[in-house]
Amino acid sequence: LAVAWPFVFSLIAITFVLKQISQFYLDHDFRSDFGKRFTSVSKFLILPPDELKWTERLYGIYNDFVVRIRWPEYFKDNSPETIDVRRRYTSYIDMILAKKLFAADHPEGFPNHYVVDDELPVPPLQSEYPILRREEYKLDFRDPKHFKRTPDKTGAYRWIYKIKPSFYKHLHRQLFVISLTSLIVLLLITSPFNLLSDHIGAPALVCLSFGCWQGIYIGLLYLDACAFRYFPLSIRWLLLGWLLFCSYFNVDHPVRTIPAIPGFVRPTLTDHFARWKAKHEDSIYARRCMLINPCTPADTSKPQCIDSTYPVIFITAEGGALRTGAFTALLLSALQDSFPGFRNDIYSFSSISGGTLGISFFNAITYLNPDTSIRPGAGYYTNLTRNFFDRDQLSPVLSKMFYGDPISALSLWPIQPFDRAIALETAWQDDYRDLFPQSNIYSMGFLDRYRDTTHIRPAWFINTTEVETGLQCYLSNVRPTSFVFDDQRDLLDGKIRDGVRYSTAVNFSSRFPLISPSAALRQDEGLTYHYVDGGYVENTGAKTMLELLTALKTNNLLTHITPYVIQIRFNSDNSIPNTGFLNEFSSILYGIYDTRNGSSSTSAELLKKYTFDLKGKYISVPLISTSAEVPVNWVLSERSMHHLLVHIDSLMRAPDNLDHTVNELHDLYWFDSNYVRKFTCPPLVPPSTGIKQMLDSASRRRQPI
Repeated sequence: LAVAWPFVFSLIAITFVLKQISQFYLDHDFRSDFGKRFTSVSKFLILPPDELKWTERLYGIYNDFVVRIRWPEYFKDNSPETIDVRRRYTSYIDMILAKKLFAADHPEGFPNHYVVDDELPVPPLQSEYPILRREEYKLDFRDPKHFKRTPDKTGAYRWIYKIKPSFYKHLHRQLFVISLTSLIVLLLITSPFNLLSDHIGAPALVCLSFGCWQGIYIGLLYLDACAFRYFPLSIRWLLLGWLLFCSYFNVDHPVRTIPAIPGFVRPTLTDHFARWKAKHEDSIYARRCMLINPCTPADTSKPQCIDSTYPVIFITAEGGALRTGAFTALLLSALQDSFPGFRNDIYSFSSISGGTLGISFFNAITYLNPDTSIRPGAGYYTNLTRNFFDRDQLSPVLSKMFYGDPISALSLWPIQPFDRAIALETAWQDDYRDLFPQSNIYSMGFLDRYRDTTHIRPAWFINTTEVETGLQCYLSNVRPTSFVFDDQRDLLDGKIRDGVRYSTAVNFSSRFPLISPSAALRQDEGLTYHYVDGGYVENTGAKTMLELLTALKTNNLLTHITPYVIQIRFNSDNSIPNTGFLNEFSSILYGIYDTRNGSSSTSAELLKKYTFDLKGKYISVPLISTSAEVPVNWVLSERSMHHLLVHIDSLMRAPDNLDHTVNELHDLYWFDSNYVRKFTCPPLVPPSTGIKQMLDSASRRRQPI
């Protein structure tokens, strides 16, 4: 009920508004009463009686009005009754043709005073002077030679009245106000300054867009039906043709680029890991030796220290829009808040779609933010993450999707302020700037912070899908030269000729279908590559992580290492859909879609098996919350955020029955109380304390929606 009531309320409100509007056109008593009570408003809303009478006709208010009278020869029967009728009818026609009965102001008009007032063909002021035509031929549809005209002995006289557009003055005034208002609202929302989109929210933007485009379409209908009604092609067909023409030349949604870093060369994966291992192994060996002599200086030259292995964490994050992004970032932040040494053990990330956004934020606040004056307290990282994902990142996208992109599609050149993909990137930049005004990582170049060789930061693979080849490509701060098709899949190894912002690199992977368009990269040879959501090939990031571990193992770099692979999943539902209904068609659709699911499951299982072969730990952490609790979206409500925090809090707490199959996260060595106690003197903050405080404060502040 909590989910359904906003939609029920909106449906009732829309029905009420439509009922009120329809009364202006269909209810005479309502119009009369409204006109008496609201005189000034009714002058604009209610059409004059003459216009209203003719706008209610079904044949079209701008169409020619025709009065047609058959020839006397139509009466073919020679019976006495028919002969008498034909004689009288012939006399009547002769009088008309003799122009004895026409109105004075219409010498060629039909004799209106011979018919009842309610059946008048066209009052004089509503039309131009009529044209009297004699129909002597009819179309013979049985003749295959282009419908040859044949003589018609039962033809007719036709009076053709052409309606004057000036007759509908009040109606045209209404159309002008509606169309102009729609255009103004559309331009205000589309403007780079976001004059309205930041204040009215995503649902209102969608509803308002339908109203705006209907208002503009009404204006186009007027042009076609009235102003250009005798033009051979309608304005709407011309616009459609122009749209197709522009689509051939317009490189839609090109990637934003910035100047590349001069002289900077990314390290290879093997060199990067060797340097990272050398930098971290001393402290990690010391940590292992502290297990033998807790809280005392460690002598790493002891045999038990040299022969010991130490854990290294590898993280994959699945796609699933903002809910998976928020879940990924909140989970990692909770781990970092509970275990300050957690970040030092992470070597690499492999992320898809929404998971990429979650990794991007955790990576930014944990490794890339240069503000060393910050001393994180309890719940510091979790609070930052919630503040970032509490923002509305959907409205800026919809403001371009429903308002700006249709206008940009009619241009021969891309218009960046109207691009919804760039709108999403700038939304991330703005939201991060509100948290860190002095160091906006999302606005910087993707590789800017990785130039600093004094800090060996984790390797990060941002997975995307290349439309033209179907390959799962990636952007990374390292060069994995041993990967399959590495020269084609590594986009920073030639395909992206310049640099890209941090937000743009993230958006390569998170181009969620329909919400974000494909990214266009034009090459020197005239080719254009397009990139869509990384989940088109497989949606877990496991495939790339498997290649990474294989490369490290092949180069003997995993000695004395116990790999801990943490796979953050969308959910663990393996239900099989029913394809029995319309199987001929549903099998095609399900086959295409579920191929990705099969590829994701296969890659995840292969990664799990390989991790076990390396004597490591494979930890799967699914988001168990249902779609009703946390829907797939690019904006999270207070209710959705609450459910995420509750779920993460339950993951961080130790299982009562110590059954780690229920909560695999506690297989992570940081949850070993002996390990934590011996490594940290005094002990660390208990796990999930920060989340518990946040949940308590949220419940005091306001109840979840």
